[in-house]
Amino acid sequence: MVPRSRLLLALAGALLMAACASAPGPTSEQDGATPAAEPRAGTTAPASSAEATTLPLDAFVPTAEQWEVLNRASGLLEQDCMRRLGFANWQPPDPKVTGGRPPMFPFGIVDAQQAAKHGYHDPRVAEINHQQRQRPRLNAQQQAQERAELAALTGDSSFATLPGRQVPPDGCSGEAERKLRTGAPEFDVNLYGELITEADQRAVADGRVRAVIEAWSACMKRTGFDYGSPLELAQPEGNQWSTPAPTRVEIATARADVACKQQTDLPRVWLAVVAGYQRQLIEQHRLGLDQMSKELEYRIRRANDTLQGHQG
Repeated sequence: MVPRSRLLLALAGALLMAACASAPGPTSEQDGATPAAEPRAGTTAPASSAEATTLPLDAFVPTAEQWEVLNRASGLLEQDCMRRLGFANWQPPDPKVTGGRPPMFPFGIVDAQQAAKHGYHDPRVAEINHQQRQRPRLNAQQQAQERAELAALTGDSSFATLPGRQVPPDGCSGEAERKLRTGAPEFDVNLYGELITEADQRAVADGRVRAVIEAWSACMKRTGFDYGSPLELAQPEGNQWSTPAPTRVEIATARADVACKQQTDLPRVWLAVVAGYQRQLIEQHRLGLDQMSKELEYRIRRANDTLQGHQG
């Protein structure tokens, strides 16, 4: 079976990192609108572990349970397609493994145990690499079979050519996605990521966040680390932590980073401010977000219909 869970997790992480990267956010739906004043901070639970804090915009994306329903239905549709193409033994990955969004914070890590073990390295990637190393070595025939499955699943002929088989556009994954979305209301697929980015950018410029950043920086200096902002350590790419495994310096930096965040109450303050800006943006983009919710509701219904249709 193709190790598709590895591909999906990597893609999920990449998409989230892109959403949090610095990029121009959308303007208000009303032409000429100017950014509002600093909003009242929202109420959030203390971000003291790897558990994701719920923010206002989270209401417009699938929950973990909904991800499981969508992935289970998609997997069954992919399996139908793969069998039609001659891959009778192909099985979809565990929908609980491939679904959902990994916990992400705009200011980086907050979990002390994660910092002590992984530093700034993504623990999901470490687990994927571990699983990959544990896989039995494939012989030439098995490798050819895996490449053929990938070609059928993705529609990418660079993995293998499948003469005589009518592979759908974007492979069986593309076919499954289209079946779940057929007839769905149209919506702006970029809106959610753009609003996340804009709320994060506004929060970084907010006086309340700047104050806790300065306190965090002073705390870091007292422990021997000279950084002006946790954003310098939270960048997903191009940073100094590019070794295959975390170094002693990385671990020490990460542990100090998390300790200073806890001492300055930075995560709670920052997320509360982000929540305030997200509420502003939700009001400004209510029509677009409502369309996004309708599209998600439609896909969930289609997914449940698919699951019912495959029972028995």
